[in-house]
Amino acid sequence: FFIEFTQIEVDFAYYNVFKTVSVINLIRYKQGYCIDTSNIKTNFDEIIPNLAAFQDTFHYFEQTNQVKVNNTLIQQMFTPYIKESFSLNYERLIKKTETDPELLAEINFLNEMLDELSEKHKLSLSNKESVILNVHNAAFLEYMEPRSGYILHNHNQEFASKIKSEFFKFYENLYEETKKYRQLLRKPLTDDGINFIMYIIFIFWENLLPELRKKLEKIHILVISDRHISHSKTIKEIIEYEFHEQIVVDVYDGIKLDSVILKKLPYDIIVANFPLPILENRRTVYVENLPSFFDLAKIREKVDEIILERML
Repeated sequence: FFIEFTQIEVDFAYYNVFKTVSVINLIRYKQGYCIDTSNIKTNFDEIIPNLAAFQDTFHYFEQTNQVKVNNTLIQQMFTPYIKESFSLNYERLIKKTETDPELLAEINFLNEMLDELSEKHKLSLSNKESVILNVHNAAFLEYMEPRSGYILHNHNQEFASKIKSEFFKFYENLYEETKKYRQLLRKPLTDDGINFIMYIIFIFWENLLPELRKKLEKIHILVISDRHISHSKTIKEIIEYEFHEQIVVDVYDGIKLDSVILKKLPYDIIVANFPLPILENRRTVYVENLPSFFDLAKIREKVDEIILERML
């Protein structure tokens, strides 16, 4: 009833968050603890009698939980989602800024913060409105949101650590700006709180991870074949197709080749269709003919090793 009434966007994952928040509120309400809902404008008593399709559901709920489905229950159960601080869409959020100077300052800060991050790190930001809406809602729900805390495993801290290790400059910038945002909201400047907001920004910013990955230093691969240079080019094409923009692949076109020349080649990985000697600071992969699934897996393993080394 409530999801249909509010048209709140709920998928599999968020449905679990939504259920958890609502059922905790229900337990609190049944134990006789009510919170102030005077700023909620919707009177559900005026709506419920007209919703014949839900009457059986309401009746079953009342019998099962020994509570009456009325305006008070719905406001107490779903209070975070119908308070003025929560917005169901971006248009409603912006409408509220017309009469709320504090909210206007918060949204303007988020807007400028995202623009600066985008411009400074040369990242596209095609869904800024969605990021602003979800960050603002998450900040309001923070102490009610299951994703903002943890019991056994700190997922947000782990998420932030991975961003820091792989994209250190972006992480530093994002951390400082998120900290300023929390200061503006007068929220505690704890790592848990900052990590939660950073997590929300990161997952809602479309194509952020692929764009950041594209900016990492390319891994250089050299292909050598003793059959024909066209054979080398064929192997090169297959590797490029599998690894896209993460790598740069060249074909060896020299006339001479020995261990001295091999050691001087400025490549991270050398792929050849014949056995190569062990080379210091060079990874090698043997491909008998055309790269098989297992050959590509070996190349992927070498690429991942190099990425991890660069992250340390």
